[in-house]
Amino acid sequence: MKDKIKLKERLKNKKFLEGLFVALLILIALIIFFSTFKKEEKVASFNEYIVALENKLESALSKVENVGKVSVVINVSSTPETILAVETTITQNGDSVKSVTTPIIVGGETVVLKEEVPKITGVLIVAEGANNLFVKSKLINCTSTLLNINADKIEILTMK
Repeated sequence: MKDKIKLKERLKNKKFLEGLFVALLILIALIIFFSTFKKEEKVASFNEYIVALENKLESALSKVENVGKVSVVINVSSTPETILAVETTITQNGDSVKSVTTPIIVGGETVVLKEEVPKITGVLIVAEGANNLFVKSKLINCTSTLLNINADKIEILTMK
């Protein structure tokens, strides 16, 4: 009973509430700070994924009849976006209402709801046999099918 009374007295104390609010802001800042490091790691691994995808496409396209050597560049809209699970706490103190959103952490890890992969915005293919219209058509169709993108996002050039 005494503990409840002490807690109520502390909650009425403005300095205590300000300190609690500052501590909460510091906690949120730390979470954001440390999640930035993970994001940089994800960007590096995502760039490696794009390079691997380019290499895989180069390998596949170079095996098509009359294509010859191939170089592929894939452009994406941005880096992957991670959607975190969050919890919103709303507190009311008299006339003021405060809303604080914090990520949900389980076992020391932030809970990820979904990772959105950026969309491919364009593909450049430079191939030795691209001066042949039939080869060019094959390259466009294969790339469109493999990457699930529209043909208008694919540019084919002849290698010198």
